[in-house]
Amino acid sequence: MGDDEDDYLADSDLIHRRYQPVFPPADRLIPLAPASDTAPLLTAETYNKETLKPNQRKIDGWITSADRGKNSEDKGTNLRLEVISDILARWWFVLPMWPPVNHDYAKVLESQGYREVAIKDWLTSKERDDHGLYKVYQLTNFEGVFRNSAGKMLDMRPKKSCPCYANLNQLPMVKLIDIVIRALENQILVLKEVKGAPMGHGVERAYKQSLELLLDKWRKSKSTISTIWTSASQKQVEKDGRKM
Repeated sequence: MGDDEDDYLADSDLIHRRYQPVFPPADRLIPLAPASDTAPLLTAETYNKETLKPNQRKIDGWITSADRGKNSEDKGTNLRLEVISDILARWWFVLPMWPPVNHDYAKVLESQGYREVAIKDWLTSKERDDHGLYKVYQLTNFEGVFRNSAGKMLDMRPKKSCPCYANLNQLPMVKLIDIVIRALENQILVLKEVKGAPMGHGVERAYKQSLELLLDKWRKSKSTISTIWTSASQKQVEKDGRKM
């Protein structure tokens, strides 16, 4: 190994130790679902987005920001898509860690007729044990995701707490605004706690200012939401939006 490689590894180690991820306090997080709701993503509704009609694609979030701008008369739907997008861009600052730490996958697997088998024991383990449970192994780099003997992927991560468009789209607009406001507040809070300026002081100062402007925008929007997003609009989304 040459000197350049030694220097690179030393710098990488320093950066890794200095710039560890920082998250807001747990009491500033907003759960999407109770911790007791452990139904897995395996049971979520699936469909082919290519077969959806244009309006259904928009309800389910399959639309770009550029396309939203072309339909300026539908302010309520565009606003909803925008706020969900802003939440998903920083969900880890406002929603609990997902998949959750120390999740009881053994219990979830059993409820679906499976049991986990370690890779080292795979070849010597029965396909189906005495309790009728089929063997699966967990993917090393994807906690909560398993494969069976046929190679089928089985996602056992909890679906109701998943930080995704489908779950957020089922929430009332006022709740979404509360979440995006808290997300931005937490992000700014964390930025103030991080020592140094990994991106450079000028870049980080400009970035923080952009977050503060966005936060101010959503705070002001909250008081006018009821005139833009009606109860009828909410009922339509809850009826037609994709369910997890």
